[in-house]
Amino acid sequence: MSKKGYINRYLLIINKLKQSPYSTFEEIQNHIESQNFDYLIGFSKRTFQRDTKEISELSGIEIEYSKAKKGYFINKEIVENGNFNRIMESFDVFNSLNYAKVATPFIYLENRKPKGTENLYGLIYAIKNRFIVRFSYHKYWEDEINEREASPIGLKEFKNRWYLLAIDHKVNDMRIFGLDRISDLEISSMQSKKQINFKIEEYFQNCFGISSPNGEVPQEI
Repeated sequence: MSKKGYINRYLLIINKLKQSPYSTFEEIQNHIESQNFDYLIGFSKRTFQRDTKEISELSGIEIEYSKAKKGYFINKEIVENGNFNRIMESFDVFNSLNYAKVATPFIYLENRKPKGTENLYGLIYAIKNRFIVRFSYHKYWEDEINEREASPIGLKEFKNRWYLLAIDHKVNDMRIFGLDRISDLEISSMQSKKQINFKIEEYFQNCFGISSPNGEVPQEI
């Protein structure tokens, strides 16, 4: 089966349990096989168990079984978490764009530049392991591309764009870099020696967008 088929099946399972918590395996199976796709026929209990493991590893969504209610469910806290809706949105977009390949007369997609999300995984890995990174950076208002070396400490999203928060080694201070302006990312094997106690949520709690507070006390308006 293609990756598209697997992801479509994961989406069907998650949606079923979101709409009908404590569904039995038979109810999930009927829901899957009622979609009339050839690759969804023959959905077995073993396939379901493998899918739930894959769903957990890919998205962090845990599918559990309740002996009391004799059905499968997704923890309510996960469903109500904003990240869950973002994950579901990503699944929906993925499936819709794949379907768009055969529905091009009805769908017009905007041509746009990548937003740097191809570097998200590598940067998260570097942040978790405190690895120093090097990259080329092209500022919005300058033509020149600069080479940077930094200790990454966090990532922030604002208006569908991602930004890297890092200690720029050249100025020995924190800087914010737009991921869509980063290229040639290199994750070194060297760990940062700087001990950084940084909590991104606290740093931006009184800010709008990516503007830093610069130590100023927030004023009530």
